[in-house]
Amino acid sequence: MRFSLLFKNTYTGLEQIEPSLIEAATAFGMNRRERLMKFELSLAMPFIMAGIRTSTVMVIGTATLAALIGAGGLGNFILLGINMNDVSLILIGAISSALLAIIFSSLLKFLEKAKIKTILISFSLVYSFLEALIIDLKLLIIHKLQLLVNWEQNLMF
Repeated sequence: MRFSLLFKNTYTGLEQIEPSLIEAATAFGMNRRERLMKFELSLAMPFIMAGIRTSTVMVIGTATLAALIGAGGLGNFILLGINMNDVSLILIGAISSALLAIIFSSLLKFLEKAKIKTILISFSLVYSFLEALIIDLKLLIIHKLQLLVNWEQNLMF
C-alpha cells in the first residue's frame, strides 16, 4: 500500500510535466536517461516527496499497532494505558507517535525543496543513524538478558 502511493505520486509527477519542456530538453541534446535524471525527476520531485511524506506518516501511525502482536513500540504505552485505565499512559503513546509523525513530515517537507544529492545524502545519514541505533538497542537488550539470566541463576543457588 505504501509503495503504491509512492509509485502513483511519481507517475503523476512525471505525467504533469509539460510536453513543451520535454521537447526543449530533447532539443538541448539530452537522451532519455539524461532527461529523466537531470530534468524530469527534478520537476516531479514535489510529487515524489509528497508520496514519501504521506507514506512515512502512515507507517508511523500504523506502527503503533505493532504492540497488538507483541512487537513493542509506542503502542505499548497506549495498550498499557488502556489495560490499566490510565489516561496519562495513553497520552504518552499517542502524543509521542504524533510528534514523531510531525517531525518526520517536517523534515521531509524541508527536503522537498532540496537537490537530489542532498536528499540522497540525508536519507543515507538517517539510515546509518537508525542502523547504529538498532545495533545499540540490540546490545542493550542482550546486556539486560544477561543480567536477567545471572539474576535467575543467583536465585537458584
